[in-house]
Amino acid sequence: MTEARMRGSPCCRHAALLLAAALGLGGGGCALLGERYPDAAELREQGRAEAESGYTYGHGTGETPEEARQSALYEIAGEVVTAVRGEQREVFRSLQRRGEVDGGEVERATEVELTATVASVSHVALEGARVVAEQRVAGGWYVRVRLSDQRMAQLRAQARRNAPAMAQFELTEAVPEDRPGQRFARAARGLQTVTRTGVGDQRLYSHRLGETTFAAYFEETARQAAAQLQVIPVVADDEVRFVAVDRHSLRPQPNLKLRIGGMTLLTDDGGWTAGRSLRGLGDEVRVEVLGAPDQPARLPAHLCCLVSPRRDDGAGVERAALYLHTEPSGAVVRVDGRDYVTPARVPVRPGERYRVRVLETAEHRGDTATVRVDEQTPAAYFSVRLTERQYGHLDLRADGRHSLIRLVRHDHQEAGAIRRPAEAGAYTVRITRDDPDYQDIVDELVLRPDERIQRQYTEPRYRRPYHYGWRWGVTLGVLGGEPGDGYRVPGSDGNVAYGDRPDGVGELTRLERDGELNAQLGGQAQYFADRLPVTFAGGLGLRSVSYEAEGVTGEREDVDLDTLQLTLGAGLWRPLGGEGVGWLTANQAWERSRWDDDDAVNLSLPGGRSSNRYPFLELGGQWGPWLVAARVAGGDGGLRPVLLVGFGGTAMERGYELPPEVEARPGSHFD
Repeated sequence: MTEARMRGSPCCRHAALLLAAALGLGGGGCALLGERYPDAAELREQGRAEAESGYTYGHGTGETPEEARQSALYEIAGEVVTAVRGEQREVFRSLQRRGEVDGGEVERATEVELTATVASVSHVALEGARVVAEQRVAGGWYVRVRLSDQRMAQLRAQARRNAPAMAQFELTEAVPEDRPGQRFARAARGLQTVTRTGVGDQRLYSHRLGETTFAAYFEETARQAAAQLQVIPVVADDEVRFVAVDRHSLRPQPNLKLRIGGMTLLTDDGGWTAGRSLRGLGDEVRVEVLGAPDQPARLPAHLCCLVSPRRDDGAGVERAALYLHTEPSGAVVRVDGRDYVTPARVPVRPGERYRVRVLETAEHRGDTATVRVDEQTPAAYFSVRLTERQYGHLDLRADGRHSLIRLVRHDHQEAGAIRRPAEAGAYTVRITRDDPDYQDIVDELVLRPDERIQRQYTEPRYRRPYHYGWRWGVTLGVLGGEPGDGYRVPGSDGNVAYGDRPDGVGELTRLERDGELNAQLGGQAQYFADRLPVTFAGGLGLRSVSYEAEGVTGEREDVDLDTLQLTLGAGLWRPLGGEGVGWLTANQAWERSRWDDDDAVNLSLPGGRSSNRYPFLELGGQWGPWLVAARVAGGDGGLRPVLLVGFGGTAMERGYELPPEVEARPGSHFD
């Protein structure tokens, strides 16, 4: 049905104009009813209802009549291909048995959508298709074409004959643009297939080459693929290796058979050949492409290029080139302090090493390598496949306002919660207060792509630290410590106050201390409690203080006041550094004193004993073997400030009841 017929009779058009004019009167002369086009789906259903027997119909839509027509032809071509698609697996199996398809390609090939085949059939083999409807519809055009069933049977028969060659064509068209090595191998196998099946002169359509034949398609594809290859010679230690790459992207071409300087070489998975000696190679070497490693030697070779394995010494030391390739391309690579975007060719100096750093991005991880440029090489090559970053989501929270959540080895921490996208992979999560007195919670997570991990962690537990033990010490001397005025010393008629001396101390006219430093030999013991920072101390010692005495006749001699001292006290303590302790205690001292005049010749001192009792505060510390303490007595009945020195040791126990960290367990450490 044509467009004119679909628009209706003149009477209908005249009625429509009258209706439009009537509606326009109320709108100031503006037409309110625009032209309405039918829906393509409605026309498709109408066409199916009106289909005649003996024909196959195709329906298509597009922005233009030509696009709609091509879409309709694609639909008919799809029916042709569908008729033989069930035989596709057996076709590929047959090609495999003949060595024209790799074994690993069979399963992949049966999943191909055959889009190239459908396109080729629709362009080449549908002569006689007739347009039976062409209609403007909402959004574009609708076209319906038909083809006789007799012609369809011919097309299906031809499709079966061409199936092996068409399978090779489909595989060749599916090769990515930056893999000319693989495309060459596929084209060579395709040429082998069409030669065997005798369909080389059958017509074919390719988006890349247009209207052609099977034989011409595979021959031209092989020629273009060979020309797209580049072979880079890399010299190291008097040997040369060749790397085959795509000329445009510098992507390595693996599993390729090359003839270089008359020698057949195979490229490995990285596109590299084995090394060979430079001897026998001229200044310019011919490189030919033979195909895949297992392809027969009788297939024709194609010239790839001419390469020079030797550097041109006359061009200067800057002539060597470093080729940079990353998969995917477009990465920023830093070489010798300068940035390049891959693929890139970088001038380098022979005989040096270069640190090549691929900068990381939000989509891919970075990489670093060292490339050595041999003194003889004209080129060097660097290629790396970047690891794609895949993301999930972490939703981690912790109780306690002092809690921190830290991602170990990722230099990231937050207070209380981490809620953000994160790269898929393994994570060590540490819930901490950064305080050794609190136990860290350690959780090992594996985040998968598009996964969301939620955790609500408990607050880090107090580790219940303990620190207790004993101290012993020996005092050797005192500095200061002169008795107060109320301190009692032995006198002629009993005890006398120190402030009244020399009255009452024998027949003396003068009695004064001989210096501030005196001997005091004593022992100390002290216990440091754990639960509360309290300490209990005790000591027993003998102090000997030297005095200058003068008699009534002027005689002068040195005499000693010997004192036996007992002290008990309690107070507070705290650790000092790793092994030291310090304390502040309130103490009580009991002392018994007597004059030692055994060495006196002309003076006689009272022989009795005096007793004193007084409180004092002690502030002391012990670091390793050294002991220092200062004492200040209360009132004038004790000693004035005194500094004790000595040595000693400690026996301290220090640690925690809980370990420093614990592995997170569900229900105990997180919900």
